[in-house]
Amino acid sequence: IFEVLAAEGRADVAYKLLTQTTYPSWGYMLSMGATTIWERWEYETGARMNSHCHPMYGAVGAWFYTFLAGIRPLEEGVGFGQFEIQPLFIDGLDYVHCSLETVRGPITVHWTRKEQGIQLKVEIPWNSVGYIKLPAVGNPVLREGETILWDEGKAGELSAGIHTVRREGNQLVLEVGSGTYDFCWHQG
Repeated sequence: IFEVLAAEGRADVAYKLLTQTTYPSWGYMLSMGATTIWERWEYETGARMNSHCHPMYGAVGAWFYTFLAGIRPLEEGVGFGQFEIQPLFIDGLDYVHCSLETVRGPITVHWTRKEQGIQLKVEIPWNSVGYIKLPAVGNPVLREGETILWDEGKAGELSAGIHTVRREGNQLVLEVGSGTYDFCWHQG
């Protein structure tokens, strides 16, 4: 359900489902002391509850790195040789920190909501190419360190390791090589 909600532009609803603590929800299980997912949504003990460690409902972890951090492999990039980073900046969520171990090394995405916009720190492993996709509504401004990559509707200078910056519809798309990047992005 989380993947479908996010794909249909309703990641806010998915996030609400994950963070609510009322019955029935994962948060309810946690509030009742669960350290694993239960077989049934309600809290039962004895013969009525067969398992307090039931992985069938536990597949929400992948949603954190594939949608909140936005790390997704591309078919043409075997072994994370090419992948995209398209984080979701959900209202009510102020930061995400994710590191995904791959055969080429860690892919790290850390974003934080700031007054001036979103600070996005990304680590691309050796011998890989990342395609970073950010929302581009209005007149976005994007910097990497002190370098202005995008402003006033056009590309600026490119920092070391950044191959291209372009606008595709309502997204800014960056092609970046191995390295660590510190972006500041805000809608204009």
